[in-house]
Amino acid sequence: MPTRIEPQLTTLATKVPNGGGSAHEVKWDGYRLAVHAEPNEIRIITRCGHDRTRYFPAIDDAVRALGPARFILDGEAVVLDDKGVPNFGLLQQDLGGRRAIRAAHKAVLFAFDLLYFDGHDLSGLELSSRRRLLETFLEGETGAIPSVGRD
Repeated sequence: MPTRIEPQLTTLATKVPNGGGSAHEVKWDGYRLAVHAEPNEIRIITRCGHDRTRYFPAIDDAVRALGPARFILDGEAVVLDDKGVPNFGLLQQDLGGRRAIRAAHKAVLFAFDLLYFDGHDLSGLELSSRRRLLETFLEGETGAIPSVGRD
């Protein structure tokens, strides 16, 4: 399994693009994370490469519950307000401030990409194909990894 796959970064746009060849993503207002899962180890890595596993125990537990597969998820850790809307201020509060001095027990991961799965680097596939694989892999999962498409 690769140590790291660089996340695909987005470009901010003022309006949703139309036409072929482009995709758009909701801004989740949290921390971008890559979750590296192996049977005996989970690592939760920032987009700059820092290990933040100890700060996201609920996400760690949810990933372990997915089973023994080796995979890398790309997603956003968020804390939802009482209306179910991601709130960056609540995430920082849960972490104990901007410097993250404690674990964020309320954080969930909105996984939006599957970059690696059981011996296969998927990063060269089209995003739509990776999304279908991700949806199949996470089907029926709840808790700290809610489906992006779930109501």
